[in-house]
Amino acid sequence: MATSDVKLPEIHAFPPMYTLQPVPETRAKQCELWTSLLLDYCKAQRQWALSVDDAVFANKGINRKMAAGDVQVVLGELVKGGHAEWVKGSKTKCWVFWRTINEWATDIYTYANEEGHIGTVCTVYELSADGVQGKPWAGMPEEMVKAVLTGLEKQGKAEVIEMGDDGDGVKFL
Repeated sequence: MATSDVKLPEIHAFPPMYTLQPVPETRAKQCELWTSLLLDYCKAQRQWALSVDDAVFANKGINRKMAAGDVQVVLGELVKGGHAEWVKGSKTKCWVFWRTINEWATDIYTYANEEGHIGTVCTVYELSADGVQGKPWAGMPEEMVKAVLTGLEKQGKAEVIEMGDDGDGVKFL
């Protein structure tokens, strides 16, 4: 979807937003505004990833586009804040968690409990495919689901199982 499909806040039309500000306090506020805008945008679009060339980093109406290096800084702030993870091997694309990994983990664990999956093994595919339609994480890429499950593993509520070519699995504890 194009950015025109989502109503963006007025700050998206503010030209200085497209150049990282040199004053640390101003830059911090700018990154805070971008973080809020990006999380709302991704949630509204159900968009799971952002890259340095994503349309949201440009505004044709004011003839502005953020430089790729500046976008990397903004995406890095999303990562530092726990709302994104770099796609493996990339610093130009990241998975965006418009809710924190712990919030997603709570949802998935609650689902596993309600569906009687505690003590059983499920595939990552099962938790991201047709069987979870209507759930808030439906359509989440498998790599992101695995990151959420790793969060559950750190909490002692799951064990992520590497199954090679057959995909990965999880045993809910």
